[in-house]
Amino acid sequence: MEKKRERRAMCVFDRLRQENNYFKDFSDSNEIERIAGEVRHQFELLDYPTPIAHILDKVGFKIYKENLSANISGVIGVSDSLIEARGCKRIMLINAYENRGHQRFTMAHELGHYIFDYDGKSDFADEYSLDKERLTSETEIRVNRFAAALLMPKDIFTDKYRFFSLLGYKKEMIVNELSNIFDVSETAILRRIGELGLEDGIKWKDDLGFTKKTFGFADKLIPMNLIEEKKIARISKKEMKSIQRYLSNIGIILQNLFHSKLGVRKFLYLFF
Repeated sequence: MEKKRERRAMCVFDRLRQENNYFKDFSDSNEIERIAGEVRHQFELLDYPTPIAHILDKVGFKIYKENLSANISGVIGVSDSLIEARGCKRIMLINAYENRGHQRFTMAHELGHYIFDYDGKSDFADEYSLDKERLTSETEIRVNRFAAALLMPKDIFTDKYRFFSLLGYKKEMIVNELSNIFDVSETAILRRIGELGLEDGIKWKDDLGFTKKTFGFADKLIPMNLIEEKKIARISKKEMKSIQRYLSNIGIILQNLFHSKLGVRKFLYLFF
């Protein structure tokens, strides 16, 4: 039953790839928003915040919170070789140091890579790096737009923004309310406000005196308690080394991602 459910979910992405020429030269923001809407429709996501980890679980991903380096938000790996290490061919590593909202965005970001950049057949790996050069690449811009559209649907987001504006909420209050509603970071809210043309997101950021330290990363350092933690399991040093070895075989350099001294107290989170 579990495998059958995974196959049905994966068929959604396979169909999207086929219908859109495997997303070659696919960069139009309206089309990216459309694909995010299709995913929401196929997974019957009528409410918010978007249960991103539930989608990943349906596709068969195991999600690990890891102590990754500061400039790495997440890693995705797809390979049959991972089955021996963790009994699963699809895994996602999420930086445990980052706030809950950004962790959810990272999941949606990597799901975007799985949809747009994975061919559905061969081994695949990607890391979500915060390096400026990487963030400005066409593929990263595409998956960031997808993640934003999936977690903050355009129509719902716009309606909520206008509602709070009509109530006379100040900028900081609007950003805070939207962050709570969609369960994403204030950084993501400001970017979404800008890309939808509702306000100048960069100007709002400056007006609020925004910095990562005081506004984006210090908030919401809490467990992902809105998503049921279905299963928690320890990962031993030996198992961590197995994951390193198998992921290295599919092209990810993990020396900056794994810290063996911290490997004993790792936890695997499966969210539904």
